Amino acid sequence: MTSPLESALAALGRELRDAARAALAGAAPSGPVAAGASDVQYAVDVAVERGLEARVERILAAWLPLRLVSEGLPEGGVVVGKGAPAKRLVLDPIDGTRGLMHDKRAAFVLAAVAPEADPRLAAVEAAAMIEIPLRSGAFGDVVTARRGGGWRGAVDAMPGIAAVPPPFRGAPNPATRLDHAFASVARFFPGCSARLDAFTRDLFARLERAGLATAGAVFEDQHISTGGQMHAVLTGRDRFVLDFRALLGDPGRPVRSGHPYDMLGAAVLAEAGCPVEDPDGRPLDAPLELTPRIPWAAYASRALRDLVAPHVAAALATAAAP
Repeated sequence: MTSPLESALAALGRELRDAARAALAGAAPSGPVAAGASDVQYAVDVAVERGLEARVERILAAWLPLRLVSEGLPEGGVVVGKGAPAKRLVLDPIDGTRGLMHDKRAAFVLAAVAPEADPRLAAVEAAAMIEIPLRSGAFGDVVTARRGGGWRGAVDAMPGIAAVPPPFRGAPNPATRLDHAFASVARFFPGCSARLDAFTRDLFARLERAGLATAGAVFEDQHISTGGQMHAVLTGRDRFVLDFRALLGDPGRPVRSGHPYDMLGAAVLAEAGCPVEDPDGRPLDAPLELTPRIPWAAYASRALRDLVAPHVAAALATAAAP
């Protein structure tokens, strides 16, 4: 059963989704127009974040005061409501701006709430992932979870679409082989890291020798959205996604990396039985702040993780060796 907090996060995400689509209607892609604490911002980001505090105050009134942390705000966030906040709301209003702005890939609104006394990924109480479809997209997924209470998915028709949305049918894929499926290592920028490229070649060679994959039969998908990557694992589209950019950038080369606010979907994956881990194989955890760079791995099942993770660790050890 969906909790009131999940419902509120979904409602906030739906408003931000609709604001993003409205801002994109007829707009051309822009260059960066602002710099957040940990990433550049484009015109659509700035437009969607306008009035964010007022939306939060209205939709999450029952949980005020809370600390709101989001890319377009001061690094420490802002307090919404009066008094000392008991909870922290972390938002990524558009995770995947570049793909959405160029009308190439869906993006996601990511939202999660954790205690202000322990604002960490591992302490998230409820989370939501709301798909922002492309301009021509008629439907979008809305996925929520509460810790210890499972996860739920629904499909929304976009504003102005009269069709009845199909039922939500996504689920993690239980397969333990990689052939004819997607399994990806995040390397979003061409030539950004020879170490990442070498790690990827080594990893898939190991998986082929172990009989988990066949050469030329595994596909990659460089979806420039952490929320989109986690959604793909959650809904059965991907077997695993690894993002080790924070570990394996080449010295002297700029390497952007995921931050905790990009990874709010990890709480949903955990409720679905999809392991999300740090490079040492521990459950992913990090302070819910804007600037830390976080490497992570997500697998579609515990069984697949147990088969693949030892080869990931071996390839990482080789790539990190001096």
